[in-house]
Amino acid sequence: MDACTGVEKEVEKVLNKFGGINEHADRTLNELCSHIESLKKSMEEAPSQHELSAGQILIVKQAASKVKDTVQRLASDHRDLHSTVSKVGKAIDRNFVSDFASTSREEVFAGQDKVDLLNRVICQHFFRQGMIDIAEELGKEAGLQTSISNKEPFQELNKILDCLKQRNLQPALEWATSHRERLAAQNSSLEFKLHRLQFINLVEKGVNHQSEAVNYARTHLSQFVTRHEKEIQSLMGALLFLPQGLPGSPYSHLLDPYVWIEIHEVFMKDACALLGLSVDSPLSVCINAGCTALPALLNIKQHPLFQLQVMQQRQVTGIWSGKDELPIEIDLGKEHRYHSVFACPILRQQSTQNNPPMRLVCGHVISRDALNKLSSGSKLKCPYCPVEQNPTDARQVHREIVTKVSSIFRPTYSASKESNVTSKEIASKSQQLLVELGFIRAQSPGTFCILPLAQRILYKIENIIDAELRKIGCQKLHLASLAPSSLWNKTGRLKSMDEELFKLKDRHDQNYILSPTHEEVITHLLGTAGHISHKQLPLMLYQISTKFRDEMKPRSGLLRAREFLMKDLYTFDASLEDAEKTYQLVRDAYEKIFNDLQVPFVKVEGDSGLMGGSRSEEFHFLSDAGEDELLMCPGCGKGVNSEVGFAESKCPALGKCEPVAKKGIEVGHCFILGTRYSEPLKAHYVNKDGKTLPFVMGCHGLGISRILAAAAECLSTQEELRWPLSIAPFKVCIIPPKDGSKEADAAVLAEKLGNSLSCLQGVADEVLVDDRTSLTIGRRCKEASRYGYPFVIVAGRTAACVNPTFEVFLTASGEKKVLSFEQTVDFVKDQCSNSLK
Repeated sequence: MDACTGVEKEVEKVLNKFGGINEHADRTLNELCSHIESLKKSMEEAPSQHELSAGQILIVKQAASKVKDTVQRLASDHRDLHSTVSKVGKAIDRNFVSDFASTSREEVFAGQDKVDLLNRVICQHFFRQGMIDIAEELGKEAGLQTSISNKEPFQELNKILDCLKQRNLQPALEWATSHRERLAAQNSSLEFKLHRLQFINLVEKGVNHQSEAVNYARTHLSQFVTRHEKEIQSLMGALLFLPQGLPGSPYSHLLDPYVWIEIHEVFMKDACALLGLSVDSPLSVCINAGCTALPALLNIKQHPLFQLQVMQQRQVTGIWSGKDELPIEIDLGKEHRYHSVFACPILRQQSTQNNPPMRLVCGHVISRDALNKLSSGSKLKCPYCPVEQNPTDARQVHREIVTKVSSIFRPTYSASKESNVTSKEIASKSQQLLVELGFIRAQSPGTFCILPLAQRILYKIENIIDAELRKIGCQKLHLASLAPSSLWNKTGRLKSMDEELFKLKDRHDQNYILSPTHEEVITHLLGTAGHISHKQLPLMLYQISTKFRDEMKPRSGLLRAREFLMKDLYTFDASLEDAEKTYQLVRDAYEKIFNDLQVPFVKVEGDSGLMGGSRSEEFHFLSDAGEDELLMCPGCGKGVNSEVGFAESKCPALGKCEPVAKKGIEVGHCFILGTRYSEPLKAHYVNKDGKTLPFVMGCHGLGISRILAAAAECLSTQEELRWPLSIAPFKVCIIPPKDGSKEADAAVLAEKLGNSLSCLQGVADEVLVDDRTSLTIGRRCKEASRYGYPFVIVAGRTAACVNPTFEVFLTASGEKKVLSFEQTVDFVKDQCSNSLK
């Protein structure tokens, strides 16, 4: 701004000087014309052969002198003007730097692929502006492929926007109707707003069109009653004032011309969202941001402390951009600030996948949890402004997430060479692969560090469990892992499980254990919670937490560990009959959970063992690495754990067939405990007669970390991991071409594919790009297959053709598909949508 001010002062001097010269020249020339007119009149009055009189000669001399003086003065003034103009140029040179080399990075546009990317951005900008001819000409000169599919959407949208400017809603309505499902998926209200405005147009024509307006509302607005009841009621109320006219009525705001500006903006926003584009042109945003930042960057060069060599010494590797960052902060203004993490200003919590940021109608953004807390039925009052709105109008703010292989912490090791693991402990292929590929790493015998890829799988398993348990009314809590030994002594398990418990004492010589399970803790909690009425039952409480068991021979990695992650659910009922109903409810939910996990499982009768109780069932993944022997009936498909014995089972084909022995990995267990824990720990409820009776309890466990290892054990080969789509660490792995290869130009298309896939429902945060483009495609393909990503998409030679295609590998079946860009997006969308059902 200081630079502009200096130049502006010099320009003002030029303008003032020019104004003074112009005024003086006009006055002088007028005087000169007056003298000449006098001379002309005098000479016309004299005879034709008469000599000039003394007066006439004087007038001629004065005129000649005046002309000479005027010319000299004008020449002098113009010399001053040129001198002042030259000072403007010097001021520009003094205040502005014409050498922008210090602010540019040549490598940004080094290489044909990056130049092509820039040209595509420029072409897209012209397409967005409706300058189709310019975009096509630029694409032709730059050698870009501007197919019909590139320009058709922009041509259509620009025609619709032009019609909106002329207040013609029909093309926009037809477009919104044809894209109704996709608009509904992004929670758009565009179609309703267009019909609303069309209805207002009919109302504005007066009372003669009242019946036409009513019929239009019946035909087109009735479908929106659920979401827009209040707005539709307001529109119907406007009909009452048609006889005297809407101006001056309580509904005069409906005629505000701003509604046309609003519908233009809403259409632009929603149309861009469907095309996967931002509302603002990326080129415009970059240029505006660059113009804002350029003066500060130039000042860095001029300042002696920030010479280029100093900046290089102070460079900081930018995590988010992968580029070197500047040593100073440059304020781009609020309009150019983008945040990758949203923190809700109301609940003061960062957003998560289950609690995303939501944009209200008024423009304010809060988290989904805050939205639900503030909502009262179909009404929501924004906490930051007086706007009252429908909470269903809030729209989720999406963030494109594409993870790069180079950014993942996945240290690879040879499981047999790990210092903390002996060869005797490696009894399963799952441990071998999970350690070698950087999913887990042994800390000590039986304890493991869970690394990022495995943590993603555990998180997905937990989400599946949480979703199903919420459906049946379970409540999640967290219980202390450190339990007083006295509680376990009351139930007798301190002695019976003595060798499996990790015990410790505090500084006050009090005895504690690290809980392998939480029956005592949860029962003690209920016993000290005050009077619990029978009306509150059944009560179903669960947690997901770390458990500890002092295994004598920990082995097979997470299949038999000393520290493990488990979900334990405890149910409390009034009677054994009620407990049976709750047991069946949970058992059915378990079947849905295992169906969602997409790993084959069997259900068998189990032994209650040290847990106690009257009924027990186990869920197993069949595998030779399993430690449980299962006896399966080939007739009815039922089975029992060999600890129970086939003779004691409830198989209807008992005695008619020979049971088949199979190995299984136990991943879930359901018990009816009865009053085994509620009686000694005095956990009671109050029945309808006012009497206190012990709870009839149930216990239902799922080994979450064991499910991870068991899934890998059952589905994987000796050399490669395999994961079901529902819990794979990433669903899609994209492999761009190698740098310098013939197909290197396809890297741009691979990047576009990643961004498009990451916007799909069920695929957000599920796209992995192997950005190690110094490696061959074949090597990266082989590695992606070893990690077990369900869909591996390769941008190879066929992606660089005139009609580009991708190779899509299905790792589970080994099948290969060759698909176009649109077909690839649709294929992944369909596959991932099916996995959500």
